[in-house]
Amino acid sequence: MAIDILKIVFGGFIASIVWFIIGSIFYTNPYISKLHKKFSNSLKIKQWKNTFLFLLVMYFVILLHCLLFAFVYSFIKPVLPGAVFANGIFFGLILIAVSQIPDISTRWVLTTYPNQLLFVDIINGIAGSLIIGLTLALTI
Repeated sequence: MAIDILKIVFGGFIASIVWFIIGSIFYTNPYISKLHKKFSNSLKIKQWKNTFLFLLVMYFVILLHCLLFAFVYSFIKPVLPGAVFANGIFFGLILIAVSQIPDISTRWVLTTYPNQLLFVDIINGIAGSLIIGLTLALTI
């Protein structure tokens, strides 16, 4: 199995851009914005004074995740179903199972993070995982 590093980096980069744009749209819709504003004075939510810095840091976190996911995708691609759409959905489901479920369940058990925001993160995490899976399947 040959590994094409440029293809992996390209796929991870594209997935990070796609997810950053879609995630930004999701988190800035009026309902979600209202929820975040409701909890904005809570000690449980980190406050960023500089929006640009927040977005920059958030993008680089997303980029790091997508590059790691792209690397994993490239290794398991041979055992996925084969069709691009099926590969993307299947890999997205794997991401939900190994990334989203442990993260959300651990936060729910160990923190006092507001349940309404956890629910938003569940929906966002499921959508993001499927979108990342599909993007990687299309680019790698």
